[in-house]
Amino acid sequence: MTNHPLATDRILTGLMAFGLLLGLTLTGAGSAAARDPAQPGHFDYYLLSLSWSPEFCASPSGNNAPDQCAPSRRYGFVLHGLWPQYASGGYPEACTSSNFKGVSEALINRMLPIMPARGLIRHEWDKHGTCTGLTADAYFDQAAKAYRSIRIPEAYQQPAVDLPVALTQVRAGFQAANPGLDGNALSVICKKQYLTEVRICLSPALVPTPCGPDIRNQCRGDKVVLRAVRSGHP
Repeated sequence: MTNHPLATDRILTGLMAFGLLLGLTLTGAGSAAARDPAQPGHFDYYLLSLSWSPEFCASPSGNNAPDQCAPSRRYGFVLHGLWPQYASGGYPEACTSSNFKGVSEALINRMLPIMPARGLIRHEWDKHGTCTGLTADAYFDQAAKAYRSIRIPEAYQQPAVDLPVALTQVRAGFQAANPGLDGNALSVICKKQYLTEVRICLSPALVPTPCGPDIRNQCRGDKVVLRAVRSGHP
């Protein structure tokens, strides 16, 4: 018995649709495998985050951070983290490997002068450092090197009073203090009108490099305020 032409057309159409769906599924799987976000060492550049400590210490979280926010602590910009990023946007996080070990107390103590929060140090390793393909010691050595490679403009090192400043002035100040730091490698982060972070994009060799499309200024308006560095008295 021969099939009706209409039935044959329906069968062929169904087979073609199934083949197209299968092809799309396999292509999608291939793309995901090509850029596994949890694969250590596969990234394009670093994002260096410099946190304005007085702003953190003015927040409720600062009340539980004596290493950073005790009255005797006079921190300005501190190291928040060094984060591997993708050039097209996004970043890997919480990578796993049988070779990864936790952060030792000796390493934590070595980092505290520039990254004065024990919990933050452990968190940064777990979320970001594990994705660099480096050991914990090598990652934090790289982070410290990146932090010290950036000069903080003199006006923003130890302001004794709250400092209102134009957003463009903050950016220009960092560029003037760091020859070779292009405006496309720099972003400023705020909470309301207060500055919280300056972020700088660096190549794996720690040279300023253009940021990905998802890295941009996050401040309202054209002016920001840097809270004063603590006086050192209770």
